Amino acid sequence: MEILIVVAAVLLAAAVFCVLWAVRLSKHGFRCRKCSREFYPRWRSLVFAVHAYDQYEIRCPHCGNKGCTEVKAEDVSDNESSR
Repeated sequence: MEILIVVAAVLLAAAVFCVLWAVRLSKHGFRCRKCSREFYPRWRSLVFAVHAYDQYEIRCPHCGNKGCTEVKAEDVSDNESSR
């Protein structure tokens, strides 16, 4: 019985960590590879998104393409400084 409580606590902590990570990541802009438009996905779509490094398999709300990359912080600061 005690082992079940420990396993449940670990699984709950992992789920909370994943949700918090997705919420934090959803505040970053993503750029579509097809239409090059920037968008901010919902955290729910990021929780189960297939990803590797900075590329995420999420659907672009503008053109419907899957496979968008995250806009890096230095990309955002470069764009703002050029305005």
